[in-house]
Amino acid sequence: MTQRIALLTLTLAAAVTVAACAGNQSPTAPQADFAVNSLSAEAKLPKVAICHLTGNGSYNRIDINGNALPAHQSHGDLFPGTPPLNDACEVGACATFAGFTVTGSFPVVTASWTDTVNTTASYVVEGLYPDGSWQGLTSPIASEGDGTYEVGVFTFPFVTMYRVVSSCGAVSEAVSLS
Repeated sequence: MTQRIALLTLTLAAAVTVAACAGNQSPTAPQADFAVNSLSAEAKLPKVAICHLTGNGSYNRIDINGNALPAHQSHGDLFPGTPPLNDACEVGACATFAGFTVTGSFPVVTASWTDTVNTTASYVVEGLYPDGSWQGLTSPIASEGDGTYEVGVFTFPFVTMYRVVSSCGAVSEAVSLS
């Protein structure tokens, strides 16, 4: 971009000088009024994976130039793992919680599960409070890559049920201490 602007500046300076000299005017008083706003030598952004919405309502995972991302998002394309999609751009469960269990006793229990669908999600273990609300008992738990989790959870004696909620919106079945 620097070379293109320098060449444009040199070309414009020469044109103004020639025009000014031809009319016996000072080269510092150009007669032309112009604006250069059509230069859009944008840097090419890296490719990004998106779920491309097709005409029949399904999604295909494709890699696009980052510059094209706004256009794709404007017609409904999503990032992989964005609800209601999983990492493979399939509509449906964005995460699974195979074998979700909670073991132990107050004040610390162990929550365990395996997510075989979305290994890039983050998770929060929640507990059911007496007022019927679900409250987070952990900070977000980042993906470990292999999808298998075993997490120590500080809990309260009045929490009787537990569940896991993923960053993509999936919720496990509620379980009690086993």
